[in-house]
Amino acid sequence: MTDMLHSPLKASSIRVGFVDGDATTRDAVRWLLQSSPGIEFVDAFASPKAALPAVKASLVQVLVSEFSFEGEIITDWLPRLKGALPAMAVLVYSGSGDARRVTESLADGASGFLLKSDPPWFLLEAIRAVYSGGMPISPYLTRFVLDEAGPRAGQMFREENIALSPRERQMIEGLARGLRYSDLAAELGISIETVRTHLRRTYAKLKVGCRSEAIAKYIRGQAFRVPLAA
Repeated sequence: MTDMLHSPLKASSIRVGFVDGDATTRDAVRWLLQSSPGIEFVDAFASPKAALPAVKASLVQVLVSEFSFEGEIITDWLPRLKGALPAMAVLVYSGSGDARRVTESLADGASGFLLKSDPPWFLLEAIRAVYSGGMPISPYLTRFVLDEAGPRAGQMFREENIALSPRERQMIEGLARGLRYSDLAAELGISIETVRTHLRRTYAKLKVGCRSEAIAKYIRGQAFRVPLAA
């Protein structure tokens, strides 16, 4: 079973663009992506408006973007970006975030949400995850999303008639917090093989094949079905 957020980046070429208003950040991410196997770096842009013409011309597959730009936010540009290249995934890469910003970004069509404080390897593997249809979330932020949902966390499953046991919900919430299988085993006082058994059963119920898809279904369910308090 593939553990996508903690497996090595597979060798394939993904065309990636980057959008950020800060020149120093653009240079740093440019260097990271250009020096990473499996990434074909297209270009870095100072704004979504500047990126828009190049997205379609270069057939960008994953666009990594800061959340805000001088009064605008990336989700305001998603209809135009997606209109130019519907198959492209947009991964938000923000200097800050909270539960509302994450869920609203996902509900508006973003494919994932990371923090710039996350380790560089997480960005590389998140690019692979969104390219493959997953939805990676910064482990720091998923804790807040789950805390915000609180006792309503099981509502999404009930609405889809997915009967997860308390242990299975613990598994998904642990994955959403960024825990590895060994971390889950230690936290719950069970063996790694028992963790694998529970997750195989949980993935089957959710009709997903990996960690990122399971987290995506959980978090996107909160984004669409659980209104956050004002």
